[in-house]
Amino acid sequence: RVVMQFFSRMLLMTAAALAGGCGGVAELTDEQWVELARTRSAERWQALIDGRIETAYGYLSPGYRELNPYERYAKTIKGVGMWKSAEVKNATCDQERCEITTELRLEVRHIRMKQPIETTTPFLERWVKDRDQGQLWFVPNK
Repeated sequence: RVVMQFFSRMLLMTAAALAGGCGGVAELTDEQWVELARTRSAERWQALIDGRIETAYGYLSPGYRELNPYERYAKTIKGVGMWKSAEVKNATCDQERCEITTELRLEVRHIRMKQPIETTTPFLERWVKDRDQGQLWFVPNK
């Protein structure tokens, strides 16, 4: 599934680059923005689930990364090991950003519990459009 998402994303980016010619990246269609949003969100969550925090850091907006070095960001990540899966449920885009609702499956453990508890929770994320690059960047809800 992740491989298919990767190839989907690469196809979108290649098509945008070819359509743009030498004048830069062509504007993505609304459907392409939504597909890119779904793909990038799924990729970022998979990196977090796998504990690849540095990879997930690369999905953050350049402005956020400029203000928050990797070491600071890494200290804010508290769910590695608890997150078991993430499924993008909905993605919508407007002129400036995309909003994505992802369903996270978590496994919660506590010293007083004999068995871990599995639960799901929705997570709303915002991604900003970089129209010049035909790219989306994650912006944390802080």
